[in-house]
Amino acid sequence: TIATMGDTTLRDGQADFIRPHYYASHTVLVGPRSVPVSGFKDVAGRTVCVTVGDASNPELSAHGARLLLFASPEQLIEELHAGACTLVGQDDSFFARYFAEPGFAALYDVKFAFAPLPWGMAVAKVGAGKLARALSLMSEIFHRDGVFLALARENHISTVFLGGREAVWRTKACDRAGGASDAACVLPPRVSDVAPTRFAHAVEALQAWLAGTLGLHLTLTIFTIEPAWQLVREGIVNSLILIAGTLVSTFGFALLFGRALSARTVLARWPARTLVMMLQSTPPLLSLVIAAAVADAMFAFSARVALTAAIVAIGMINGGNAGQAISEAVASLRAEDKARPAGQAPRHGQNLYAHALRRSITQINAFLINATKATPVASFIGAPELLNTLTDSTSFSSDRVTTYWLLLIFYVVAVLVVVQLCVVLRGVLERRISAT
Repeated sequence: TIATMGDTTLRDGQADFIRPHYYASHTVLVGPRSVPVSGFKDVAGRTVCVTVGDASNPELSAHGARLLLFASPEQLIEELHAGACTLVGQDDSFFARYFAEPGFAALYDVKFAFAPLPWGMAVAKVGAGKLARALSLMSEIFHRDGVFLALARENHISTVFLGGREAVWRTKACDRAGGASDAACVLPPRVSDVAPTRFAHAVEALQAWLAGTLGLHLTLTIFTIEPAWQLVREGIVNSLILIAGTLVSTFGFALLFGRALSARTVLARWPARTLVMMLQSTPPLLSLVIAAAVADAMFAFSARVALTAAIVAIGMINGGNAGQAISEAVASLRAEDKARPAGQAPRHGQNLYAHALRRSITQINAFLINATKATPVASFIGAPELLNTLTDSTSFSSDRVTTYWLLLIFYVVAVLVVVQLCVVLRGVLERRISAT
């Protein structure tokens, strides 16, 4: 293999890498010149477009970046031009030919570089010893005589690494037959080993059983690598917080809007009606973005702020609709009481609002369920819920099919639980009305 392959400790166990390395690169973040990003402190909460399986993805994820995954580096450039990606991450060598174009260089710049990665040719572990030796000697000579350096200059590639390597291989200590095995002359592979989960062997055994018995080939990397599993755990916890908060928010706004919309005074009724109409006329995603922008203007961005903004926005959208259903139920009950024969007391009396809640409970339940199903949209504003963290976890591997099946199962179960909670809510209202 001779194709921009980074030498990492994980890959070192799978192939025989040729040393000395013929090049080295960094991962760089590229974006519009107007975007103020200068280090990892500025990427938390931002969406960064990367390619699936890139060795630097875990580092970006660890610093709070939300990763948007693509199959090829060329797609990153397309999305950058289209405005879908504000920041893209890839090897600096990949961007070299683009920055050679004046138009590209005028629009975009390198924000910062990280994760140095030596590149190596590689041969099979078995049966390629002579080829490995020949390639190693060629690499030594090409460094010493400036062949690699001349090729880089000819093709407008950064020469910082190669200039330093040329100086190293011109020394007597390295320019010798055993130089390629001297740690002082060659670079070590980049450490890329990740800790396995406690149950990784069980998961691998399950994968083997499914493949051998059922012919079902599943890749469950997110359950075998500790960093990926940690992301999944955090996503599940945050999603449960988001769902619980959204349910409370939706029901609370429903009661609030229901009261305001059914008020007898115009000063209370019309502002509420105007706000509900605005919520109903605005695309939910836009409402979420507006809530996030307001929260971002008031507080420093954090996972807690993003979750809170999503809870409030989703709660207001669905609570406004549920509140309108309550107010319509109040209006119908008042009309029934007004139509009663003269001299008869109103049927619903002091329990008018409770009766209205019972009459509109089907609509309220529907909007509570709708709010639950809407929570994954919070990933759009950087809330670290399950959709976002599962997307990040796929940066460790390309098992996206399994990942999104997991997401589907999680939300199906969540909605079923909410449906049961709605049944409980209906029962509580029934008992309260019966008691009075």
